[in-house]
Amino acid sequence: MSEIQKIQHEVPKNFLLKAKDFMEKEDYPNTILYATCGLEIMFSIAKRGNPKDLQNLESLDEITICSYLGISIKSYVRYRKMAGYAKATAAGINAVDSSGLFSQKIFKANFDKKDSEVSLNYCTKTIIEIQEALEELNKPLSRE
Repeated sequence: MSEIQKIQHEVPKNFLLKAKDFMEKEDYPNTILYATCGLEIMFSIAKRGNPKDLQNLESLDEITICSYLGISIKSYVRYRKMAGYAKATAAGINAVDSSGLFSQKIFKANFDKKDSEVSLNYCTKTIIEIQEALEELNKPLSRE
C-alpha cells in the first residue's frame, strides 16, 4: 500500500495523488503546489477539529498547532521556507502570500525533481502524522 493510500481524508489524499501525477509528468512546480495544498487542507481539518470533542484549534498559530500535534517544528519551518503556502480556490491553486511565518510569497518557479520529491514525501508524511495525532488525541484514555 502506498503511503498516500493511508490517508483517510479524501481531499488532502486527492491533492497528493494529483501531485504524484504531476511528478510523473516532470511538472515540478505543480507537484509542490498540489502537495503543499494537501498539507494546508489537512491543517485546516486539524484546526476545525471534531465538534463532538470540542477540539477547536482555530485560534492557535501554526507553530503551536505543530507542537500540539507532535509535528517537528524545525522540519515544518524548513519546508515552509522552501515551498511557502498554497491555496485552492474555484479558480485553481496558487501560491499565496501569508501572514504566518513568512510574510512574502517565496514560491519559486524553478523547482527541480529533488525539490518535488522532498515536497511530496514531506507533505505525505506530515499529513499521516497529523491524522494519527488527531486519532490519538480523540481516543478516550480508557481505550489504551
